[in-house]
Amino acid sequence: LLSRRFAEPGLDPVAELASGGWDGLALAASDGPTLARLAAGPGGAGAWSRPFVALESGAGTASAARLARSMGLPIMATPAGTLFGPDDADRLRLLAAIDRRVTLSGLAGASSWREPGPPDEAPSAARAASLYSAWPEARVAAALLVREAADASSFFSSPPAFPAWRGLDDEETFRSLRRACEEGAARRYAPGGMGRADVAARLSRELAMIRDKGFSGYFMVVRDIVSACPRTCGRGSAASSIVSYLLGLTHVDPLAHDLFFERFLNEGRTDPPDIDIDFPWDERPAVLAGVFRDYAGRAAMVADHCRFSGRSRVREPALALGKTPDEAMALTEEWRLKGPDALPPELARAAELLRGVPRYIGTHPGGVVVVPGAITDYTHVQASPMGLPVLAWEKDGTERAGLVKIDLLGNRSLAVLRDCIELVSAKAPPGGELSWDRFNPVDEPRARELIESGHTIGIFYIESPATRQLLAKMRTADYGHLVAASSIIRPAANKYIAEYVRRLRGGSWRRLPPAVEECLSETHGIMVYQEDVARAAMAAAGFTAAEADALRKALTKKRKGPGFPALRERFMEGCARNGTGPGDADELWSMMLSFDGYSFCKAHSASYALVSYRLAWMKAWHPGEFICSVINNGGGFYGTQAYVDEARRLGFQLRPPHVNDGGTVYRVESAGPPAIRAGLAQVAGASAGCVARTAGERERGGPFADFIDFLDRVRPSFDDLRALALSGSLDGLGAGGEVLNRPRMLWAWHQWRTAGERGRGRELFPSWKAPACIGDYSPSRKLADEARFLGVILSARPSDLYAGRAGAAAARLGWPAPVPSSSLPSLLGRRTALVGVAVAGKEVMASTGQAMCFRSFSDADGVFETVVFPKVWERLMPILEGNVAFLLLGIPRDDLGAVALHLEDARGLNRPCRPGG
Repeated sequence: LLSRRFAEPGLDPVAELASGGWDGLALAASDGPTLARLAAGPGGAGAWSRPFVALESGAGTASAARLARSMGLPIMATPAGTLFGPDDADRLRLLAAIDRRVTLSGLAGASSWREPGPPDEAPSAARAASLYSAWPEARVAAALLVREAADASSFFSSPPAFPAWRGLDDEETFRSLRRACEEGAARRYAPGGMGRADVAARLSRELAMIRDKGFSGYFMVVRDIVSACPRTCGRGSAASSIVSYLLGLTHVDPLAHDLFFERFLNEGRTDPPDIDIDFPWDERPAVLAGVFRDYAGRAAMVADHCRFSGRSRVREPALALGKTPDEAMALTEEWRLKGPDALPPELARAAELLRGVPRYIGTHPGGVVVVPGAITDYTHVQASPMGLPVLAWEKDGTERAGLVKIDLLGNRSLAVLRDCIELVSAKAPPGGELSWDRFNPVDEPRARELIESGHTIGIFYIESPATRQLLAKMRTADYGHLVAASSIIRPAANKYIAEYVRRLRGGSWRRLPPAVEECLSETHGIMVYQEDVARAAMAAAGFTAAEADALRKALTKKRKGPGFPALRERFMEGCARNGTGPGDADELWSMMLSFDGYSFCKAHSASYALVSYRLAWMKAWHPGEFICSVINNGGGFYGTQAYVDEARRLGFQLRPPHVNDGGTVYRVESAGPPAIRAGLAQVAGASAGCVARTAGERERGGPFADFIDFLDRVRPSFDDLRALALSGSLDGLGAGGEVLNRPRMLWAWHQWRTAGERGRGRELFPSWKAPACIGDYSPSRKLADEARFLGVILSARPSDLYAGRAGAAAARLGWPAPVPSSSLPSLLGRRTALVGVAVAGKEVMASTGQAMCFRSFSDADGVFETVVFPKVWERLMPILEGNVAFLLLGIPRDDLGAVALHLEDARGLNRPCRPGG
């Protein structure tokens, strides 16, 4: 358990052990004098409680044992061995080849590689007994000693190491926290502030617990981080705390929305809480830089232990077996579609050898630890690719070590909201600007109507296919119900989602005991939030807050651990004592099990629902600014094309980027019919320097007069020129009185470059005429270039490009003529054909244990949903996975107002053609 710094040159390990207060296991030393000093302990007093000498098998073992015995030190058998099973040698070779990026056949010539052999094999129990027969105490007594030391160690499950705030002690920090909360109350609850009895009572209760737990410094450190970048969304259980709300860490009033503080902190909670803060994704790097500047040497990122799983355990060994990258990718795709039987035997075995094997230490998406002193007093660290220090532990190990994590995460939708506010405020009359702090359109009629319609593509957290269908079924989306909808969408809650909607729409139900019904009243007797599990357990079975929280944690960890059956038994016994009948107890327990592995607390859903409402207001009132902001920030649940198509459905023309119009990003055109123009920064292959020079030249010298003016002022490389020309960004520019098509622009660039090299420039262009043989590209080539250089198709609806081929295919197959998706509600129960472009998909397990799929497709009228049941999915999976555009056949079904196509058959239409072609 030595810190990494002990290995630094010039440091004495014995002195470091003494100064660090270490009194547990000492390391064995290779030289006698150091070993003697370790045995003596600090100051020669023999104060080390459990030093030992490690005995490896091999030369020198006997002399080390004699030396240890002469000093009175215990010895422990540590036989060398890296191979513990029959496959370990092959696994080691495979990992070594992957690590060195060589093939297995080329591994023999790789530097620092030694072929594993019998000396590396860990000895069997019988062999170990023989090796250490002269020192029997080394095998048993020392092993017990180590186990006792580990059990008694305070290294794990130690008291939380909370960061110190500005060098103040706990009491001074607490007084600062209380003052900050009182100031926040005056701001958040004006005009009442601390004069409101409910505010004062809740704050007093929370502060007392925070003071008792020693959490004051933690809250103040997070407040400082947020103050430096206040455009945030505090979420998770911390949003149930009024202290978080008053400090500005979260933005949902816990009193107004009945948020359960005990979900965040309670008297029986022994593990430290963590506060999750979302920042705009492009502002997070600056936030992290500030943390590591202010807490230099005292902070580190939490690790993420990455393993070989999914495609990596096929792709990486394929390369090690000598496959080319293209071959490895093809084999990986075969494995994904058809399973391990599709792989060559040697690759299938290699993939199995790597299953679950650790690959590298990554970085947790947001976890940061700040400690009172040097981080190296708690753990060693290593540098991440970004140059930030990273702990050795992932989030659970970090918690067990007593280190308190702060989650500082990047969220694209907060950047969307920020950009929308800035764009809308820029065109607002004086005094009409929007403010991040005061903009709160919850339940605004137009925003609510949009959410209730399910037309929520682009709106954070409620744009997934499942959520859009749920909203269409609910038919109501006031803030409270939106909070519930955001939380009840979880994999194991399917039957309770349907039951919730039925009750919401007026269905009756058998009432639970009054105490339980009261705590589930706002969700119609259905458990929706994690807090509902805790509250119901307390109401029905008499659980304490700590017991209820333990049950909640066991459920979110997929009921892992030996203690889960005991929790069920405790719940059933408590229900019996409290008068809750067996039928009600079973129903409550069944609802609790629907939280298996994935669920949200109400405070988390309430925080995200506030962001959803703000974005819904933007989409309802300022759709152009909204959709541009979504695209410019990298989108959300869907790919960019889905948002481009949504812009067209919202009534906007889509225009390509142009050097004489628009900017670097997508933006609403200020003149003419509603239109959105893509930005030059979207052009793949155009360097950032070229884009910046183009924008700067146009700002300084005005629009480019013609193509040669553009070349003279921007001086693009051929690669830059080619990307701009083939993306349409130079269309309409000419030279010498001739409007140049795209191939002639490429030809003219070479003439311009040659003339410049010869010292002759623009004056020659009027006489330059492109050869007549240089014609324009075909429409299909231009379409392909548009998709290649812009990543999307702007000039047409993608589904329209396949309409002609789809109609011909339907006629040939004897299927009905394809119809638009808006017709589905009028064709319920009738076999129907549609043309669709894939936008999303999710494979799930049916109740039978077989795989099935939900797929989303887009056409001119919108995004429509399909259900692919197990037998159909097994037959159609290669088609649906291997194509982009489809002719689909199925039967539309209505489920409480949400219509989906139950798919029966599909044909791929991958090769696009011109509309009507």
